[in-house]
Amino acid sequence: EITLRTPQALACMSAIAKEVPQVVVGAGTVRNPVDVLAAQQAGARFLVSPGFTPALAQAAQEARILIFQASQQPRAGFDQRGNSRHRSRGWHGIVS
Repeated sequence: EITLRTPQALACMSAIAKEVPQVVVGAGTVRNPVDVLAAQQAGARFLVSPGFTPALAQAAQEARILIFQASQQPRAGFDQRGNSRHRSRGWHGIVS
């Protein structure tokens, strides 16, 4: 899992996916549908999000990529700035 909190994340995912195809690359801190598509195009095969919204689930479903919510709260989402409302980590597969 490579977090999208760094500017080089997509380039790193792409390089790993191309150079080491046996590694399953994932994207972390996926916050919106744009992140879903960018991560998938960079070679991510799964996504991890600190929160959950219907738009995020729909984007993952349309992209046919597995997304996990990294929160203990099933309704954890984002505030108006896109920051997660819940900080604890647990792993729940949401949609593919």
